[in-house]
Amino acid sequence: MKKCKTCNNLTNTKSYYCSAKCMLESKSYKIENDCHIWQYSFTGKGYKKGKGYPTFEHLGKVYKAHRISCESLHGPAPEDKPFACHTCNDTRCYNPEHLYWGSHLDNITDGKRDGVYSTPSGENNCNSLYTNEIYNKIDKMIIEYKNGLRTLK
Repeated sequence: MKKCKTCNNLTNTKSYYCSAKCMLESKSYKIENDCHIWQYSFTGKGYKKGKGYPTFEHLGKVYKAHRISCESLHGPAPEDKPFACHTCNDTRCYNPEHLYWGSHLDNITDGKRDGVYSTPSGENNCNSLYTNEIYNKIDKMIIEYKNGLRTLK
């Protein structure tokens, strides 16, 4: 048995840390705009900076740093909100104050609102069937219908 390097609890693991959380707390980071920027390995996916999500290995299992960090402040992910969402929109960040548990819809909505995700429409989308002018007319008709100014025929 040896002591965990972070919390000093006794551990009989092969690691110097008793848990993934303790290992994460031992990592150093760089601060940019109040974000804790990960300095180690990343997954191959991600929407910003082309870096993906911060990862580390503990006892043969790969963990995503932002998920462990979110859990340390907010507890385990609820069943209906399994995504560790970033308020800062930087996938490299694992500052627990910038993270919250959300649904897939929450994550996509945040990304669209903050300009991370954008879906081209009209002539800007190669799969579009209509011109921008037709899309604008359809949007106007939908708004008029919702406001009671138009009926469906």
